[in-house]
Amino acid sequence: MKSILSHIGAWAPKAEQVAAAKYLMDDAAINRFLTEYKQQIQNRLEGFYQGIQSLKTKVIMLIVLHHNLQFI
Repeated sequence: MKSILSHIGAWAPKAEQVAAAKYLMDDAAINRFLTEYKQQIQNRLEGFYQGIQSLKTKVIMLIVLHHNLQFI
């Protein structure tokens, strides 16, 4: 049965499961990841805002509301 299930990719290999479980138990690592991830999202949102603002002044009339989106 193991060879059939591993062939179709139904389960992740045990080493990956063990590593993921160990990582998920590390609160500091999770917090570092989430902090960086949220900052990257914030940077992208700010980039979108700046890009739309530049379109507004250069090409077309737009109303852009700057919403200071912050993750908790």
